[in-house]
Formats: sequence, C-alpha cells, structure tokens
Amino acid sequence: MSDCEWMVQNCDVREGLAYWPDEQFNCVVTSPPYWGLRDYGTAKWEGGDAGCDHRANGERRQLPHGDGRAHDSYADERHLIPGAGANFKDVCGKCGARRIDAQLGLERTPDEYVARLVEVFRDVKRTLRNDGVMWIVVGDSYAANRSYQIGSTKGGSKHAPAQSHQASNSVPPGLKPKDLVGIPWLLAFALRADGWYLRADCIWHKPNAMPSSQRDRPTVDYEHVFMFTKSEKYWYDGEAVKEVSVSNHSSGNKKRKIADGTDRSRLNTHLGSSIPWEDSGTGRSRRSVWSINTESYKGAHFATYPTALVEPLILSSCPIDGWILDPFAGSGTTLSVANRLGRNSVGIELNGEYVKMAEARIPTGK
Repeated sequence: MSDCEWMVQNCDVREGLAYWPDEQFNCVVTSPPYWGLRDYGTAKWEGGDAGCDHRANGERRQLPHGDGRAHDSYADERHLIPGAGANFKDVCGKCGARRIDAQLGLERTPDEYVARLVEVFRDVKRTLRNDGVMWIVVGDSYAANRSYQIGSTKGGSKHAPAQSHQASNSVPPGLKPKDLVGIPWLLAFALRADGWYLRADCIWHKPNAMPSSQRDRPTVDYEHVFMFTKSEKYWYDGEAVKEVSVSNHSSGNKKRKIADGTDRSRLNTHLGSSIPWEDSGTGRSRRSVWSINTESYKGAHFATYPTALVEPLILSSCPIDGWILDPFAGSGTTLSVANRLGRNSVGIELNGEYVKMAEARIPTGK
C-alpha cells in the first residue's frame, strides 16, 4: 500500500482551511452536505441547565449520507426537512440553553446555503495551486411544505420541546411545495460569479439508484459532478482517463486494432447496435455521463460515493505525489482512493465519528 502522507482534521471546515498555506493543494475532490436533507448530529448545547434533557428533544438523527451525500439524494420528499432547516438552531424552551451548530446544509433558504458554500470555497481557492482543479459532487433538493415535530412530549416528558422545533409550514420565498430547488446550478453559477472557472458539468448516472415512492414524477438516478478551475490554464491529464474507443466506420477497418481481452459482444450491447463495433486501440477523450453503481462502505451504515467515481477525478487532476483536499471528508472515500493512487491527501470533517471511520479506512485504500 502507498506510503503517502495523509491526515484528517476534526474541526469546522473554515477553521481547518485556515491551517494551510496558500497554494498547498493540487486538486480538490469533495461533496458538501446537501441542503435540507440531513442533520449530522454535530450540534452542542450551551448554557442553561446541564441536567435538562433538551438534547434528547433537540437532536435529530437521520441516517446520514457519508462523504456528504445521500444514496439517492432526493428520491423521496417525505425525508426532507420542512421549512428548509428553520427548526434546527433553537433555544430550549425549559432552561434557555442555546443549540449551537457549525454544520452546513440546515440553512433557512437555498440562497443562505449557497452563500455559505461560496465563502467556504473562497477559502479553498486560496489553498489551491494556481493550476489546480476542483471537483464538486452535488445533488438537488425538493421544497417541502408540511409540519414536523422534532422530539415529543408524549409519555410525560419533564421538559417542553425546544423552541422553534415545530417546523414552519411554509417553504422558502420563491419556491412552491414540491418544487425542485435547482441547488446544483445555483451553486455552480454562484461559484462562477465568485471567480471560479466552470469547466464541465459531468453526470454521475446511478444504474442501481434507489427507487422512489413518488408516483407523480420520474425517479432521480443521477447527481452532478462539476469541474472548476482557479485559472484559465490548469493541470489536466486527459490521457490518464481515456475511454475505450470504438468504431465501425469502413475507413477505419484497415487501421483498426483489437485490444487484448475486448469483449466485442459487450461493446455491441452497450452501444445498442448489432454492427460489430471494435476497440480501435487509440482511446477517446472521457465523456461527461458516467454510469457508476453506488457502493456501501462496510464500516458504516450509510452510502458513500463510490471509489470508481473518485478515481478518474484524481487521476486526471492531480500528479503522482501531489496533494488532494477534501474539505467535507465524511468517512474518507476521497482520501482512501488518493492514498491508493499515490497522492497525498488532507480531509476536514466536523463529525468526530466520521473521522474515526476515515482514519481506519484510508490506509486500506478502499
């Protein structure tokens, strides 16, 4: 296994970024927490009565999506946070303790969420080399419009639920109930306006995406993978991520070279044709729609983004012995793949439990 350097900082992302000098990293591969989908359990109560059970009423523990993403990030509106996260930063109604939380994704509106991410990635840009590349995996959210009570007074609880934990029945301004918010493009345009070069929108298609319980719209089976750069010219190794090049054109028959082990019948099926497509042996530039199954990490009870998605991002955008940054490291998928591929890496993660998973996982390269 690789003897590359790596570390995971257990802190708020901006605190972690402040530790690093300008132009430290060659490449960024990350996925921020998606808006309005999960509470990662990082909140702390300050002040009030230490014996109060506001913690039981105030913490919401949904199954988290490791490395900042869901197995199917917006398959079912029933799982969304009503009122766009307005119910999470509160004051205990009994003892006055305040709930303090540094995590991203629970902002009241999409605009607030995007604005916070722009600030974070502005700090990221400082630590990125001038020829560096940043990849962001991000999914969308739906606007919800239903009440939701966190905690319960049933059974004679001695404390009232924390104030404002009854979620708002209204969606954020400008949205209607059941609207698809458009978070990925809101973020992409905001980062572009902040000076980033928006170079590509790749689609991660999930052949094994989870089915949706919704019956009035198609099931979503993809997420966006945006490519940003700090400068107009940057380091990119297209040769390292070339795809199989196939052809059935008569002009190429004499020059065609069959690659060892090519399954011609598989190529025919994949391309939807009975014509004998063959590997031309030259390879072609990587396309922008990638069909990659989701995969679970056995060390955690949630889905991470697959290693097969991370590999081409690192191979194309970071030289061997270069430095990779994941400012939302989760269970460490990016760092694990980077270590296996001979790249040094740094992760920043707010949740201490995820940091433990990442530190156990990274040396394995899986």
